[in-house]
Amino acid sequence: MIPQPSEAASASLYFSPDTASKTVGDTVTVTMKVNTGGIAINAAEATLSFSASVLQVKSISRSGSVFSLWPVEPTYSNANGTVNFSGGKPSPGYTGSGGSLFSIVFTAKANGTARLTVSGAQVLANDGLGTNIVGAVGSGSVKVSAVVVPPPTPSTPEPVITSITNPNQDAWSSNST
Repeated sequence: MIPQPSEAASASLYFSPDTASKTVGDTVTVTMKVNTGGIAINAAEATLSFSASVLQVKSISRSGSVFSLWPVEPTYSNANGTVNFSGGKPSPGYTGSGGSLFSIVFTAKANGTARLTVSGAQVLANDGLGTNIVGAVGSGSVKVSAVVVPPPTPSTPEPVITSITNPNQDAWSSNST
């Protein structure tokens, strides 16, 4: 019996870590991962969205990915706050609970909380039918706080030395008192 999509829906896409706290100017690396729910998969695709007013993508790396084929390389738009991807692996596919797809290095650019979301997700079973078995998509957040600048330390003013008997400090005086 071939499982129906509703019966087979058990895969998930998620972020690791799913929460982080940074300060403006810091970088944070977030990895897009897949849990196949015990079913072999051969492809996945989605659009990731992030708060472009708070974060910007610095780079994306596929190093260590469980996928070897990339019909749509992970590409990003800092203007739109999106990352798109479509990747896969030939048969027998991939089965596992923590498969890395790619990593995104974000730069924290402003104070606030950036939401990370997934839309249009498809995780396709290696069943010869391309059955979409995505059952859940994760979300995440990166809290960015402003850089705390300590207040300046009060400085002690230099002492002012004056003399009633020698009022002009630029002129020589024979009076030593």
